[in-house]
Amino acid sequence: MLVKITNIGSDQVHIPAYGKVLDPGGEVETQRTMADLHGDESLKALIASGDVSLVLTLEAGDSFAVLGDAPGDAPLVTDDAGRPAATAVPAGTVIFNTDDDAPNWSNGTDWKDAAGVTT
Repeated sequence: MLVKITNIGSDQVHIPAYGKVLDPGGEVETQRTMADLHGDESLKALIASGDVSLVLTLEAGDSFAVLGDAPGDAPLVTDDAGRPAATAVPAGTVIFNTDDDAPNWSNGTDWKDAAGVTT
């Protein structure tokens, strides 16, 4: 998938896995897999701190599912108690979690939030 990282902070940020330093407002685009993003702890820390934003653009062949009532529906909106087990849906499935007030996705084992934290 195409990943765009934008520095939304007021200071330069270093993104080690990409070998980039971004000035405020600067951005970088790269190709990454969900597994790459899931394992990138430095990027997760920058997202969690509010220093960068992340935009994912799916491309042909990408595996990413939205759990709704029918294909093309918005993500399922539910709380922790109402969501299916992360192991019961394909890896990459997305829901909107009202307990977190944020999207969650399944890695096939656990539900993760946007910073990659198990929720």
